[in-house]
Amino acid sequence: MGEASTKNRHVLCFDGTSNRFQANSADTNIVKIYEMLDRETSDQYHYYQPGIGTYDADGPISNTRYWSVFSKVWSKLKAKLDEGFAFSFAEHVMAGYKFLMRYYANGDDIYIFGFSRGAYTARVLSEMIHDIGLLSRGNEEHVSFAWYKWSDYCRAGYKEKDLDYINDYKKTFCRKDVKVHFLGLFDCVNSVANLEVPLFRRISPYLRCPPATHIRHAVSVHERRAKFKPTLFLFAKKHLQEPAEVESLKEHWFAGNHGDVGGGWPVDPGCYALSEIALKWMVDQVLAIQPSEQNNPLSWHKTDPEDPKKGLDGLDSRVNHIHESLQGGRGKELGLVKHDLLVRGGGSSWLGRRFWWLLELLPLSHFELEGDKWVQPWSSNIGGLRDIPEDVAINNYIDPSIDLMVKADVLPVAERPFFGEKPFRGYPYRGLWNLWGLVGRRKISARPATADGEPGH
Repeated sequence: MGEASTKNRHVLCFDGTSNRFQANSADTNIVKIYEMLDRETSDQYHYYQPGIGTYDADGPISNTRYWSVFSKVWSKLKAKLDEGFAFSFAEHVMAGYKFLMRYYANGDDIYIFGFSRGAYTARVLSEMIHDIGLLSRGNEEHVSFAWYKWSDYCRAGYKEKDLDYINDYKKTFCRKDVKVHFLGLFDCVNSVANLEVPLFRRISPYLRCPPATHIRHAVSVHERRAKFKPTLFLFAKKHLQEPAEVESLKEHWFAGNHGDVGGGWPVDPGCYALSEIALKWMVDQVLAIQPSEQNNPLSWHKTDPEDPKKGLDGLDSRVNHIHESLQGGRGKELGLVKHDLLVRGGGSSWLGRRFWWLLELLPLSHFELEGDKWVQPWSSNIGGLRDIPEDVAINNYIDPSIDLMVKADVLPVAERPFFGEKPFRGYPYRGLWNLWGLVGRRKISARPATADGEPGH
């Protein structure tokens, strides 16, 4: 699918924390996108990175038998710690960066997809390419230097004196006019290498300018865990450049928890996952922008003769069946389930629920909406629901499938997002538990993204 072109396409796919190829219904939307791509075409390059915590990103390689046994144990331990705290985040970003260094040629199009922390990896990679550029081929020794210089620049708040250095470095060592064409994210969360207490700092959540020409973000409505607060597109007022650099920016909200949007939940034969709806939306977004481009669309597998459920046609068929069933009030017959890892029967084990509730009680740093302002408290979350920006309701960026699920009794009426006098903002007595919030909170001078593709006002 797709016509020949003199330009190449580079597609990078970053899976979520602890997610990797399963060869069954538990594969994430990132694996499904990679699977639907036509990898036989000569002008399209593909890269898939398993999620943080599935492997030791910088583990040693040795032929010594005894050292090999030790290294395997150590690598597994590091991978488990990485799953919780993402210590190897920088290595994951730089791995994708090196792939592009190796294969990118002037004028090529770059598509990047990610889920969960993989979505944050994808986003940061796009920002890095936009700000400091893409190093010329053969300069791999420069990559870590470029990463740390750029991340210091972000942490410092985009100071002019640092920007001059970044621009000079970009002109000297990097290729010209490299920008990500499409950035597609499934429930992007920033939870990396940080104990999230006031003494620590992370890369600024603000963007100086959009990191890609087209940005699409599928966001979960019902995720409640403190460690999975969404990383929305915020633009710092004092650094905001002209919005013309981004042609389209959409953040669309879907029913279910984190994995119900990005995938990864196993389903029984004959049943369907909620994540199929977000996957179909993302693929449709990619296809929708292509007719206006210079005849260089992605190549996809439209059909799979060996398995009619796969390919673009298979995805269309599955999601159409979901919508038809919901409209007929038969959603439960399809096995559609909204997961919640904080409640019994919500998809987590007895031990897992207690682990997640322990984190709910800790004073973790996260962003919340207070009126039209984003604030960053260090407070206990106590299972509080996500804040949904008012722009989402105004511009109708709640997926219509949510209303269908309520009518089909897949979702209770109380879990339908409501905007008005009673905003959709978690438990009513949540504030009583936020004694940790006395540590302090700071106001954020930023504008949330709006549905029309430009920074908000």
